[in-house]
Amino acid sequence: MNKGKKLHIAGLMFILTVSLLPFFGAETHPVKAQLIPAPTTKMETKFIVYPDGWVSTGALINQTVPSYPQYGPPPPTGYATLKFGWDGLLKASVDSVYTLPKENVKDFPLNSTTLSIHARKLGDTVTSQINATVTMPSSVRSAFPFNMTDLSLVSDYQAGKINGNLTIIVAGYPAGPIDFSGNRTHISLTGTAIVPFLSFQGVTIDRTMVVQVLNYLILNFTGRDPGSLWDVTDGVAEISSFSNTTTFNDNYASVSFEMQIQGDFIGSLSKLPFPIFGVPVPESLMAKALNSTLDKVQRDTVQLAYTYSDGKLVYKETTIVTTTDFTEDLQDILTSIPDMPYSLKALIDALLGKIYASIDSAELSATYSLVGEFVKEGRITFALDMTFGGDLNEELNYIRAKVLSYYMATLPTWVPVPWQSTFINETLVDVGRLKLSFNVTTSSVVLGWENLRVLPPKDVINATHFKLKRFFNLTYAPPTYETPVKITVEGGNNVTHTVSLYRPSNVPAPNSATNSKTMVWENQTLSGIQDLTFKIEPVITGPLAAGTITNPALVTEANPFTIDASEEAMTTLIINSISAPATIIVRNQTEAPGVMSAPATFSMLGTYVEVLSSEEVDVNATIRINYTPEQLAAAGIDESTLKIHYWDADLEDWVEVDTQVNAEEHYAWATIDHFNIWGLFGQPVAPFWTQWWFYAIIGVVIVVVAGAFILMRKQKTAVHKTPEVTSETDKPTSNTLYLF
Repeated sequence: MNKGKKLHIAGLMFILTVSLLPFFGAETHPVKAQLIPAPTTKMETKFIVYPDGWVSTGALINQTVPSYPQYGPPPPTGYATLKFGWDGLLKASVDSVYTLPKENVKDFPLNSTTLSIHARKLGDTVTSQINATVTMPSSVRSAFPFNMTDLSLVSDYQAGKINGNLTIIVAGYPAGPIDFSGNRTHISLTGTAIVPFLSFQGVTIDRTMVVQVLNYLILNFTGRDPGSLWDVTDGVAEISSFSNTTTFNDNYASVSFEMQIQGDFIGSLSKLPFPIFGVPVPESLMAKALNSTLDKVQRDTVQLAYTYSDGKLVYKETTIVTTTDFTEDLQDILTSIPDMPYSLKALIDALLGKIYASIDSAELSATYSLVGEFVKEGRITFALDMTFGGDLNEELNYIRAKVLSYYMATLPTWVPVPWQSTFINETLVDVGRLKLSFNVTTSSVVLGWENLRVLPPKDVINATHFKLKRFFNLTYAPPTYETPVKITVEGGNNVTHTVSLYRPSNVPAPNSATNSKTMVWENQTLSGIQDLTFKIEPVITGPLAAGTITNPALVTEANPFTIDASEEAMTTLIINSISAPATIIVRNQTEAPGVMSAPATFSMLGTYVEVLSSEEVDVNATIRINYTPEQLAAAGIDESTLKIHYWDADLEDWVEVDTQVNAEEHYAWATIDHFNIWGLFGQPVAPFWTQWWFYAIIGVVIVVVAGAFILMRKQKTAVHKTPEVTSETDKPTSNTLYLF
């Protein structure tokens, strides 16, 4: 597998961690203020506990936002969602729309800017496009040089080299095009500049000034003397040569020139301050990062234009980047940070040195624009779709384990390791169906998530009973009047078992309950229900075969997932592809309520076969139902008529599927696209006197017997009735033929 974007996956882990903080630390402190009342917060949590110990968690946190115009403009409003889901591969999508109120966009540049960004990753290649238009405010457009200058810049960078040209037109006089080309250590500039003679704001540009400026460039800015480019840049860049041919006219000067600049341009950028968390990045490390970044750029094109007539600045850029060896380069850069503790380097090596998942493909779109016909507001949109290769859950659990282990190992020796850290480190996470949401209105902020599945260590009582004492005891915060907490606990079920809830006396009575499946507490703490007991009870009895698919991407025709139920139901299920993780069972059903015994003139061979799934999935599979010659004989079924059917509950009838029969090994098989109740049916063997061959034989026998009878009769007639010859004329002639 190609090593993917660890930063992306670490970013998702960060989102999950931040989202879980309210859940694991529900303690709230009411704001005490004289002028601004404290916002009110409501919190709901929901837990669905499954027989295998997995817990599906959800929460909704709603905080009111009082409106006080005197304290500033209203906040942006909008929503953001993150959804994970399965479609053969694990996919994730982010969708966000926010509106900036008119008070926030009334000033430059938000009141005159449009921006769009589009990026796509496919395999190891990322292609991005940026388009932006900015209209300069009148205060800028009326000032020099924006009030009389047009500008055009085009550049093309690929294979480590850059080429392009720059054209500047001032008061109708073109300076250019100026062609440039170069690489990381050399730049060449050639072109012709038209310098108009004019007076502006007390400055007169004439022949004398042009000569003075050119002489200054030649005498002072070239070489390595004081005041030169070498001196100004501390030896980073040097003008190695500068030549010009100048022609003077009545109203302007035409300057044709050629300039060569050499230096360490990456080094010059590395000297700029780039602090991370307030700490300056060393020049050597920044240089390594910049060189690595440029190595990844396959091509970059830029177009920049400004026209003073409308004051618009237009920017377009297209970039193609390869992500090959990205992880190795990032690992090398991060571990090169000076004075980094060995334990932290070991953590970085562990996180970036082992890859369980990657982003195989992604598409991003972001825009900013003004909306509204009369009252303008700002609109920000963001959309991201990703498809993951490998096992993202394995990646997230690996990152969690390494980070928490690092945290516990670096604690001072006199500080005991919190039991919560060890507990969380032993808890698995599944984000396959996670949904995060964040909504902001003028009056509230709502944060929520659904279907975040965790597998915490259980507190086992016996084979059928367990508690989640430590899981519910991760937070100690008591509820407050300002923060009512609603807790819902449900017993979940899979294909074979279900969970019932039992409340011992030390668990507060719920405010409402549905049998033993659901309990709801109002204004309760999680630690208060830590002794809630969960009982595992069977849903399906009898022999069955089952299998669980955790990563559908690994199930292919070349690597199918097989459930052998030949002993339980004389059936083998071969799954070639499946859209989502699921547990599948195959079992024998002697009776199926509501199912008609057999279709039309068919007879059933054996018993029903029921295939069940814990999730709704799209599937491509082969079902193979075995039978024996003894079953055929006992049922009186013709082997050549065997057909597999499934029961259609909507039609209330059996539906035949295309079936193949292996008479040598005695099984029938069919390709199926869903799970259901299946049966093997065939036509009864017809009595021999109803078969066509029986009538054919009878017909042949009748013909033979009739022919023999006629032959015998004629032979007898020929013996007893032979005519007597009395004269020569009665003798037969040569052309007369007698048969008898």
